[in-house]
Amino acid sequence: MSLVLANPVRRPPPVARMAWDLNALSGGRVVLGLGAGGEVADLPGLGPMRRFAAEALAEARSAGA
Repeated sequence: MSLVLANPVRRPPPVARMAWDLNALSGGRVVLGLGAGGEVADLPGLGPMRRFAAEALAEARSAGA
């Protein structure tokens, strides 16, 4: 199974912890994929995180990511 997380949607520390735990449970078979996200229009459900997520997405796009 593959899964790429939209980076602006999650805070980095909990994602790192979840990946660490899953890697330990799976015997070292986790490969974590992070994406910049889709469109700013996809972010309204984030509430207070929306502004941060929109800024992070814009920054990733301007950096060529």
